[in-house]
Amino acid sequence: MHNETKLMNNKLLLSALLVVLGLCAAGTLLSVINRCTEINTSSSGYLTELESTVWKKLALAGASKTACDEQLSKNRSKNTRVHSTFKNISKETQKLCLEILPAFGINPVTVSFYGAKMPSSAASHGNSIYIDEEKLNTYSIKGKKYIIGHELIHFIYQDMLMDEIIMQKTGLAHSDSFTCPLNEFRRFTEIRADILCAEHGPDYADGYLEYISYWMEKSPAQAPEPTHPSDEERLVLARQMTHSFKNNTTQA
Repeated sequence: MHNETKLMNNKLLLSALLVVLGLCAAGTLLSVINRCTEINTSSSGYLTELESTVWKKLALAGASKTACDEQLSKNRSKNTRVHSTFKNISKETQKLCLEILPAFGINPVTVSFYGAKMPSSAASHGNSIYIDEEKLNTYSIKGKKYIIGHELIHFIYQDMLMDEIIMQKTGLAHSDSFTCPLNEFRRFTEIRADILCAEHGPDYADGYLEYISYWMEKSPAQAPEPTHPSDEERLVLARQMTHSFKNNTTQA
């Protein structure tokens, strides 16, 4: 019974990731689950495979991963900070950020945090994390940890800078098309940030579930954006992540 439950959970995770990157249509989801009798349970394995698929499409559009990685490395060296900065950020949020950074292996002197009014609770670009504290304070401490942690994953991989490099090399512009290689890359980076953040512990996984559940309740009829996986897809993944931690705790 334990193996059957584990297998079904793995199937749900794989189907969610496939849908995120547009690798299957909604109508084929059940058939995909039925075909998945043996899968790699490592999330790093999933992400490696999905990343490979995205970069193959980007290469056809004129952006090879090797060339983009080289350009990103050059850009990183230009944007290295020598001290940390908190501007227009409350002491409470500063304390939370400084507590989270070591868990992600980030030296505080390499990243700066700025308070800002935005459509979202937080965003990142280069070595800067922007936080709308009014929106952030809507969530519990677990939700806050997930939101900040999600942006820190974007910081670690410098996703926004890579996005700009891809646009420069391919000539691709912002598009409403779900099949645009640039949007497929953006959806991949979002799901990578979700997974790698949630893997830092049950607080982050619970915060992930809280965040997605909040947005589904607040905007139940909102159409998916081509740059992000849908809330429904992320909800399946968030439930899987929290369930995995609960299973591990029970077994321990």
